[in-house]
Amino acid sequence: MIPEQVTLKLSVRALDAETRDLLEARIRSIAALQAQSYGATAQVDYRQITHPLVNDRAATELAIATIEVSRRSGRKCGQPRWASSTRSV
Repeated sequence: MIPEQVTLKLSVRALDAETRDLLEARIRSIAALQAQSYGATAQVDYRQITHPLVNDRAATELAIATIEVSRRSGRKCGQPRWASSTRSV
């Protein structure tokens, strides 16, 4: 049996508005063309409910520098200075 109606839900994320708009256009196009190939129609309810994630440059540079310092010191990121394999907690 082939159902008369199908619902497909997905989540889309993009790092900038241009890519987000391209994704929406491609989703609409693919849905329409795929449905058309079966003699059907597609309805896309695409909602842009959040803005693209853009990290603060200064915060990103600080995080990268912190990770680099931690890596050079041999510590795992987030590992306290006093932590070692011989210390029991």
